[in-house]
Amino acid sequence: MSSRRQIPKKNSNHSSLTPAVNPLKNRGFGNGIQARSAALPRTNLLQTRPFGSPIQGSKQPKPTQSVSAQLKRTSQWGYNGLAIPVHAPGSSPSVQKQEGVSELGNGFQSSVTPHANFGLNPLNHANVHRLKPAVQQISSPKQINRFLDDIWNTISDTAANVWDKVTDAASKSLNSSNPNNKTSDSLQLNVPVGEFTVTDPQAIIRQPPPSLTPEKGKPLIEKGSTVLIVDGVRKNGKDYVKVQYNSTSETQESSANLVWTAASNIQGLPAILLTMNPKPKEPDEDENEDVVVPKPSRQTVPGLPEKPELEHPEFLALVQEMEQMEQNPLLVEKEHKEEIGDERTARVKKIAEIRQRIAALEDTIADVDASKLKNAQAYLYRRLAPLAPYFGQMANTNILAKGDKKGDKGWDRTCNVTVPAMVLEGIGKTKADYDQSKLPLLKDIFEALEGKYKKRKIYEEATGFDALRLPDFMALIGIARWMPAGLQSLSEDEFVNAVSKARQTAAAKTTHHSTMMYLIEQFGGKYEKSGVYSSELNQIGEAQRDYTKAKLRQQNPEAWRELYNEVESGTKSFAQLSDKDKKRYKTIWKYEQLNKEKADELLPVDTYREAVLKKINPLLDKGAQILVGMENHFIRLDALDQDVIQVDDPGEKGFKNLQVTWEEARNLGYFKGFWEITG
Repeated sequence: MSSRRQIPKKNSNHSSLTPAVNPLKNRGFGNGIQARSAALPRTNLLQTRPFGSPIQGSKQPKPTQSVSAQLKRTSQWGYNGLAIPVHAPGSSPSVQKQEGVSELGNGFQSSVTPHANFGLNPLNHANVHRLKPAVQQISSPKQINRFLDDIWNTISDTAANVWDKVTDAASKSLNSSNPNNKTSDSLQLNVPVGEFTVTDPQAIIRQPPPSLTPEKGKPLIEKGSTVLIVDGVRKNGKDYVKVQYNSTSETQESSANLVWTAASNIQGLPAILLTMNPKPKEPDEDENEDVVVPKPSRQTVPGLPEKPELEHPEFLALVQEMEQMEQNPLLVEKEHKEEIGDERTARVKKIAEIRQRIAALEDTIADVDASKLKNAQAYLYRRLAPLAPYFGQMANTNILAKGDKKGDKGWDRTCNVTVPAMVLEGIGKTKADYDQSKLPLLKDIFEALEGKYKKRKIYEEATGFDALRLPDFMALIGIARWMPAGLQSLSEDEFVNAVSKARQTAAAKTTHHSTMMYLIEQFGGKYEKSGVYSSELNQIGEAQRDYTKAKLRQQNPEAWRELYNEVESGTKSFAQLSDKDKKRYKTIWKYEQLNKEKADELLPVDTYREAVLKKINPLLDKGAQILVGMENHFIRLDALDQDVIQVDDPGEKGFKNLQVTWEEARNLGYFKGFWEITG
């Protein structure tokens, strides 16, 4: 069961109003009041308007004031949508005369006074309560102007229908600008029935919507409290709930136990809310969507051999299925270019299925020459490799943070977790391939983590164990690796302390090569390490990595040489440079320690390319995923040939299917160490 609150809105399909044939047709107001002309001038929305016929030939100036200035004028003469006097439909309002005005009609004042009375009873408290939720969600100037214009047209209608018109105007003004209500402050949620447990020790009590900011002093709901979910809203993509709970504190009054807090503070709730209130997926609707649909493309895969002339049905079926995958790219979220949703999981499972069928061709096709069969398998493996999904480490949680300084956040230092996740998906592995008997421990670790470790750089914090991306799931495995024995005998507080210590150890060791291989083994993966010209690539990569990456970002590092020369000549002091200029100076300084001429002498590009192709080509032909080590970073190899290398770099925004030249690859230190990953 669930409860749902919505903005009161009259269903236009059941309206009791009789629609006018022409909404601008002249309408009489009754005794003595002249009909308003259909040709209304476009005036300032907040300027007073006469009820009689407009003066012929008069021209109203176009509004030049800002919305805030117009609203300020509104407050001066009392024109407030919430204070519009109306009478319930079906009743007869009593007409009251204003002092100094003998009759409504020719004597009606054209300028509205601060206490103008339109001859209707005041809006009762119940209607104010109904109207406010709708009005409060109108936030943009465009919505305000539309809302006020609708209000003005409403006033000109009969008094019996004013309430329905005002409510409908508010809802239409809100919904017409965005049918998905994405620009509103909050969206009401369906909420589950039943008891839930607060598991975050930092479960901050928040002010009611629309603010939802922490209460003064940042009071907390005690960890372990049992709560009932009363209400819920989604604001800026994050879920909040109103809960009723029994405090364990003797000092807290019972009246304070009906409060708002983030849904992520409550065990299992975020995933339930997401199921009950799915976030809309409408990638083609407008440019502000979080996801995009890549255009189908059949780009040539670097190093892909010619399609073998093999007419066996299974081989042809595999080729056709990969063509369909290429022509139906998955949804990709904009910020980190990651494929998303159940489609991603389905894609990885499809990769696993196809890999099994490619390997089984040796038994399926028995009457084909062995070399021809090997070529067919190499063709299929190489064509499949670039179809593996991508992960960006900047989307990772803060689980493996080393500290609070720049560069110490979890997303800044977890390429060692993100790339293993990508290569595992490249061989068809998912979270389901992890030992399922160990899941309860991972769940307990996740629930015991402090809230700050569930944060993410841009997106809302991790909202539930089941919704974790593979890199974050693997981060928990890294923590579980260092948990002490005898966990069953630990108290709750002792378990939390053990998790804290194990997290610190895992964070310190996450950059070790052994951590990557341990994580891969937990999913049934196997590895073999190798490398080429490691010493030379270490030197070149250390000197030229930053310079080369700047060029890949479409920057021009040579433009920084003047700054470098000024510091070297003493014209400028390094200490007086801005942080940005210090980084630019260091980039050129390091490059000059081993520039292009020196790098070409130390390791010629042709020599480097020949050594890499000799080792890597046989591995790709047999379907291995390649985890590539470079200077202070890791990447996944997609493909390569004599001209380019195609990689997925998790540390750079948009560096999916990045193609670099062999000189750029050498300057970045590619392949100084690499790992062959198989299933």
